[in-house]
Amino acid sequence: MRRALLLLTALLVPAILPAQVSINFDDTSAPPFFLGTSPLSSAYSGLGVLFSGGGAILDQDGNFDVGPARSGRNFWAFNSGVVYTGDVTAAGPGQISFATPQQGFSIFSGSTATLTFRAFLGQTQVNEQVFSELDYEAWTPITFSGAFDRIELSNFEVATFDDMSTDSDASVPEPSSLALVASALAGLGLVRYRRTRSSK
Repeated sequence: MRRALLLLTALLVPAILPAQVSINFDDTSAPPFFLGTSPLSSAYSGLGVLFSGGGAILDQDGNFDVGPARSGRNFWAFNSGVVYTGDVTAAGPGQISFATPQQGFSIFSGSTATLTFRAFLGQTQVNEQVFSELDYEAWTPITFSGAFDRIELSNFEVATFDDMSTDSDASVPEPSSLALVASALAGLGLVRYRRTRSSK
């Protein structure tokens, strides 16, 4: 019985996670400077997204040449040599991992002249884009189409990122698949009910 429940849980997790992810980093108040911040990590785990490699959510009032955030007031920011509480540096590379494979990616990059973007599916690199002459004072869109479950952003000194989104995830079960899972759950409930009655 326990094994069957674990299997059903594994089937349901992709259905619970959103098919499309949009993060603008504006759902929390943030300081304008790195002092006293913590690296961005599991703040969006409820969306099936984990961040790693440093970088913190900052308010636009800090001294970043890109100026205002692309939307709202906050962005995900990095600065080489800055040290957070607990000696975690802000140097990157920034990594974004997804609980289920996604089908397309978009993020806006600012405050950096160089940037390397890599997308991975499992351990296989599926895309790489190298930017060497980005406008340091403008938001540049970085986009990728194709299946992936991890993004790496590297080769920068000072960088900001805003308005991240992914395309619909083809791995999320269709309504018919969800109906099948619901039927299986009902069947398990019936089996448990019969076992309980027969043991009395």
